[in-house]
Amino acid sequence: MRLLFLLILVSAVHSRRSWGTWKVSDEKLKIITTFGVQPFNKIEPELTRGFLFGNATAKTDEKSDVALLVIPETRFHSFRHSDFWQFSCPALMENISGILFEPRCLRNGRRGDHMRWIPCPKGKYCIDEDKPSQVIKGSQFTFRIDEPYVPEYWHIILVACRLDENCSWVESERLEPIEYDITLTNGHPVYGNWLTNQFSFEEQNILEVIFLGFVCFGMLSIVQGRSQVKSKYHILHLRSRLLLWIINLEVLRLGIQLFNMSIYALHGSAFSILNYFAELIRNLSVCLLCLLLLLLSSGWSLRKTGVSIKGYYVFNVWLIFSFAHLLVFTYDYVFMEAGRNYFDFVDSKVLHVIVGLRLVQGIWFLVEMKRTLRIETSRDRSNFLVHFGAAYMVWFTYYILLVLVSMAVSEFWRIKFVISVTTFANFVALACLVHIFWPTSSYRKFFSSDLMVHRTLSNGSSGAENDEYDMLIAVAMNSDDEDTPHTPFH
Repeated sequence: MRLLFLLILVSAVHSRRSWGTWKVSDEKLKIITTFGVQPFNKIEPELTRGFLFGNATAKTDEKSDVALLVIPETRFHSFRHSDFWQFSCPALMENISGILFEPRCLRNGRRGDHMRWIPCPKGKYCIDEDKPSQVIKGSQFTFRIDEPYVPEYWHIILVACRLDENCSWVESERLEPIEYDITLTNGHPVYGNWLTNQFSFEEQNILEVIFLGFVCFGMLSIVQGRSQVKSKYHILHLRSRLLLWIINLEVLRLGIQLFNMSIYALHGSAFSILNYFAELIRNLSVCLLCLLLLLLSSGWSLRKTGVSIKGYYVFNVWLIFSFAHLLVFTYDYVFMEAGRNYFDFVDSKVLHVIVGLRLVQGIWFLVEMKRTLRIETSRDRSNFLVHFGAAYMVWFTYYILLVLVSMAVSEFWRIKFVISVTTFANFVALACLVHIFWPTSSYRKFFSSDLMVHRTLSNGSSGAENDEYDMLIAVAMNSDDEDTPHTPFH
């Protein structure tokens, strides 16, 4: 209950619109957010530069004696390692004074004006906003950030420092809190592209990837659902029903993320609880796919005896692995997520646990497949299982290669790369299973009929009669399958 309460409390995740109250007396340095600014294009300046705008006011004391700073990543080191007990304005501001502009003391700023004195007078522009015509409507200040060559992270910081009469940095004596509402965009907030404006550079185009994945998995769900019509008894086998559940979970997850990111694109913030449920569903669908593959590797659905005792053993052990997986994910999301983007699993502190669980299940899959091959009497089925095991062993282990490659990819492209690869890999894995399980597929002969599905055809019969009737149905189906030519999607 406490966990759910913590999740609901967080109304937005990685929001590009930040608002709140800064208690200056308790927190001398406050880092608001970090934003990746896209490269500047001189041909389309207003559409490619970064914009930061908003309001910062106090209830009564309107003396502008603290600073709002916009600092590039290259100058952020001194702020990253500062805290309340080591706070020193001269030491803190020494590293950035050379790039700031202030008309009285800092006239040689090399990178333009990246500082405003706050709070601003109520209903008016900030005192050092020298170009009111360029201020975004409804705001008291506006920063324009030009990145001439490559994308760069910029940090929004509130610091309780001011310049005295001698142009020396000293600590502000302000006691009254300041209320702020700040928005960041890539491109002009009015004329820019609404699909990318609100997103930091490393998050741009993820919405399109999610949309494409939603369409692909939606079509795959329709195709798998149609297999029920193609089935002889118009009833899906248990393996096909489990596969349909997995695909539908992916559709649900992508639908939630698409809805949430559309809200983000329009307003600059999204619901954290929806992001949590979407990622939880994604992990659950992966766990269920592992279960299906482990059951198949242990011989389930390959023989005419139904689910064996070993199938229950596989399920119970899988349940332990899956519970650990979901527990680790939830712990990481709730308690260790604040300092990183929720998409970027490479930066996760528990990544080694997730990859380890996946690798152990992959080894388990391989061991079970070898055991099944030892007792398999059909040569054709053995060849099929060898190729099936080799193909899905790649799915179990590709995470390791993905992590290694991702570490070499720039952080501005890493998130898009990881999401694209994982979505594509899961889609291919599920699409291949849809083809293999298709009722008229040439691979149909390697699987037994689901006798539990057809047991309802003999209502009122005794157990012995049911078993005999099931065996007759199975023999009939197998004989029909052997006599009928198969095409993948006929």
